[in-house]
Amino acid sequence: MQNPSPLHLPSPARPWARAALSLATGLIACLAAVAHAAETPAAPPLPQDPPEPAVQEIRLEDDSIRIEELRVRGQTVSAKVKPKGKAPEYEILLGEPGRDLSPGAASAKAGAGQRVWRLFSF
Repeated sequence: MQNPSPLHLPSPARPWARAALSLATGLIACLAAVAHAAETPAAPPLPQDPPEPAVQEIRLEDDSIRIEELRVRGQTVSAKVKPKGKAPEYEILLGEPGRDLSPGAASAKAGAGQRVWRLFSF
């Protein structure tokens, strides 16, 4: 068996050899960095979305009327009033806490909401 020939490094007198050696060294360094990056653990997962808000559907009923109320996070979002008989049903629009739905600024019903009747349904 023959001994393999020793590694011959280019002499400094050849500028192209020095450039090739520099390129090879840079390539090896890049490959080492890629291999190290592949070994690093993945980032921890992002926190999960917040849970869904509590939604309640409340139905109050007596002999002459039925009221369906929808609450989200404890606040009433909508209310529908359905009279039993020939009167049409209507919805009570509840404004946002900072929004005044009353027709006049000095109205006695400032926080009561507005009644809305649906005329047509498609």
